[in-house]
Amino acid sequence: YGFYLDNAITFIVEQINELSPPQITPVGASQAINTAVISAPKLKTNLNVPQLAYLFKMLMDINPPIFDVKTNKEIYQFIQANFTTKGKETGPTIIKLNNIYSNVDKSTAVFWEEKLKKMLQDARKI
Repeated sequence: YGFYLDNAITFIVEQINELSPPQITPVGASQAINTAVISAPKLKTNLNVPQLAYLFKMLMDINPPIFDVKTNKEIYQFIQANFTTKGKETGPTIIKLNNIYSNVDKSTAVFWEEKLKKMLQDARKI
């Protein structure tokens, strides 16, 4: 039975990969289904790591809070898992995000000041 089960599992993994290519990447064709790696696409931004981190810092500092999280680490994990920054294929690390959160660069604040003024002007037009 092992031969037939192995062939059936290989066929199922191949079908999953063929029918949903952006979401499932095979680890090995002869391995069990639970070894397939599911990866969600990340949102590519034109921001550098400090700019992205400061955007989320500003959102996290709003009162009443808009995020229902217990720790900053939850937000950092979300950013790492779901965003890429200028010239990077992977998200910023949790350690880098934590360091930037407590040490904001003036040029980063100026960058967002301009963007926020524009957003406020646009909101007032509505």
